This record gives sequence, C-alpha cells and structure tokens, in this order.
Amino acid sequence: MNSTCVTFGIFTDIHTEIMPDGRQRLAAFLDACQKKQVDFMIQLGDFYYPPHRSPLKCPREKIPVNVAYALHGGNLTEGEEIFQQFRSSSIPHYSVLGNHDLDFWNKEEAVRALDLPGPYYSFAVNGFHFIVLDGNWYRDKNGIFHPYDHGDYFCCQSDELPWLDPQQLTWLEKELEQIRGTVVIFSHQSLHQELYAIRNHHLLHQLLCRKAQTDGNFIVAINGHNHIDHIVKKDQIWYWNLNSISNCWLGEDFAADRYGSPIDNLYPNVRYTAPYQDPLFAIAVLHDHRLEITGQQSCFIGPSAEELGFPAHRTCAPVTAKISSFSISG
Repeated sequence: MNSTCVTFGIFTDIHTEIMPDGRQRLAAFLDACQKKQVDFMIQLGDFYYPPHRSPLKCPREKIPVNVAYALHGGNLTEGEEIFQQFRSSSIPHYSVLGNHDLDFWNKEEAVRALDLPGPYYSFAVNGFHFIVLDGNWYRDKNGIFHPYDHGDYFCCQSDELPWLDPQQLTWLEKELEQIRGTVVIFSHQSLHQELYAIRNHHLLHQLLCRKAQTDGNFIVAINGHNHIDHIVKKDQIWYWNLNSISNCWLGEDFAADRYGSPIDNLYPNVRYTAPYQDPLFAIAVLHDHRLEITGQQSCFIGPSAEELGFPAHRTCAPVTAKISSFSISG
C-alpha cells in the first residue's frame, strides 16, 4: 500500500431494475478494481430496489414510469443479488444513498441494506479524507425538511428538492474543521449550480471555499444522478459529474428498441434510456493536491440521444457514452 496516494474505483447509477446486464457491468468494474489493486471502491447511488414492493407514499398519477413498472412487475430479487456481488468483494466498499434507493425504502431501511454507517458519514484511507453526503431531502412550503421516504418526493415541486438539511451542513462544517489536506466529497446529486443540483448549493460552495482559502485544501466534489460526463472548476472547488455505468434516461417521448423484443419486454424501461455498450466507470488515483482519473469510452446500444432528437437543454452537458480521463490539481 502506497501511503503517498490512494487508488479507488468508482461508478454510479447502475439501475439494476432497468438494465438486463447489471451483473455483467458490475463484474467488469470489480475485475478492473482487482487488477488495479485499488484501496477501496465506491458506488454513488441508484443501485437496486428491494425484492418487496412496499406501497409508495404518493398518488398513482405522480409515480414515474420506471417506478410504476417496478411496483407491478419485474425481477427485483436480481438487484439484491447483484448488490451482494458488490458487497462480497474482498475490496473495501462504500456506498452513497441515491434518490431511487428511497423509492421503496425509508432511510433507515436503505442504510441497513446498503451497509452504510449512516445516511452521511466520513472515512479515511492512507491519510486521505473522504466525505459522503446525503442530498435526499425535500423542504416543504413551511420550510420544514423531510427525508425521502417510499417515493414521497415524487409529489414535490422542483423548488422543494433536493436539499442538504441544516443538521447535515452543521456536521459537515465541523468535519471540515478537523481536516488538513486533500478532501474528496461524494454525493448522489450534484453540489454545483446546475440542473437537478441541491437547492442550497450556494451555501455549501461558500463553506467549501472558506475551507480552501483558509487552510489551502484541495477539494473535489464527485456526484452521479445526472448520467453525464462533465467536470467544472468554480473558484477553488472542482465539481465532477460521473456518468452512469449503464445509461442515460431519456424518457417515454424518446423510446427506442435496444436489445431486441425478448429482452426489451422483460426490461421494458430500458426502451426509455440510451444504454451504453460497455460499462462506464473510473479508476482514480488521489495524490496530495492532485487527482488522476482513468475513464472509459463506449458507444450506444441503438440510437443515440442526438439521433432521437433529445433536447440538449435537458442536461447540462451532452449525452455521451464515455467517462473522460483527466488530471486536476489544486
């Protein structure tokens, strides 16, 4: 083990309830992590649904098509088996809560199922500090914060979610006060000022900038959720959107045949995505004040988002079948 750096494998949004080949995608990731002898691996949410179908806490008309399908059909035990594949690896593993991880669970149930010490937490490897945040909160019209619970967030307006709750922000500020050196923050939703980002990103950004300015910390925030390949630096802080290992969700208006009728019929929601031919993930090497990323490039199964006329304004970056390789520094 090299104490001057830490190597980790990272992927997000496998969506085993949608994809017919989740097991193979995860196996490719695990194989790459073994070959690179990573110190740990982490997935950034939206992994699988529980095998049971708990009632959702929102009206039927508010339930998205992918969740409605899972409510009434599909092989949900497959997702649990694939997560066991992740959990049983000899490589230390960590997880982040995704919004869809809370469609059929409350937070306490999801935390237990995903082996989390809590909905947000921190850990250290080789002297480097990592922080996991939980953006799965909505704020009602009275300003009260609520955790996502059995899909209740589907009833919310766009300005009501997602948020980092005040208690978590207080915890984060105290956590940052104790850290000297490089900090990597993992979340499901973006912490930057883009589509689908946490609503209080300005407050968080100010907190991170104060830390970087005061103590000279190199800070990188990594998220999933948006299924895009995109990195941007704002002031001293780097924000990286990690592309999905599986697909980009396009929606019912852009449905297309993907794997052929037998498979598409078994996994009907895959028609509403642009799936990637190969699994997309990254191997990261973190040094003091430098992060090196090795990603993958693939192609789409079936027509691309561009070929289907998917509007560019739906995402904050082009829909591509790749995770870029790059190096950033403080």
